Amino acid sequence: MHTQPETTKPHPWSVEINALIEANLTPEAAAAQALALVRAGHGCVKLKVARGEGSAGAFEDAARLRAIRDAVGPHVSLRADANRRWSLNDALSFGLQAADVRLEYIEEPVSTLFLSLRGRLE
Repeated sequence: MHTQPETTKPHPWSVEINALIEANLTPEAAAAQALALVRAGHGCVKLKVARGEGSAGAFEDAARLRAIRDAVGPHVSLRADANRRWSLNDALSFGLQAADVRLEYIEEPVSTLFLSLRGRLE
């Protein structure tokens, strides 16, 4: 299903710049856009997430990422960016649902306000 483009090996200390996919696409459309970006030479794709409501939105985000992973294969780096829009429960729900996607990282999953409050509660 996917074709891995030939790429040069990155320097061991390099960080790959990612292509960006917005969250408002269907899983199929997100997968098609990701595949086109990989074929254009990108070795890393980041999906905006946390635009839906609660755990249902997290489920939709995970479905988009699974479709992207299936389309681009195992050698493309995948990242997600929530822009601090998730509650802790939503972030955990997403993490459980997307565990098999092998994300490189999830950028800003929860609000820093939550993190500062958590530190005061412990």
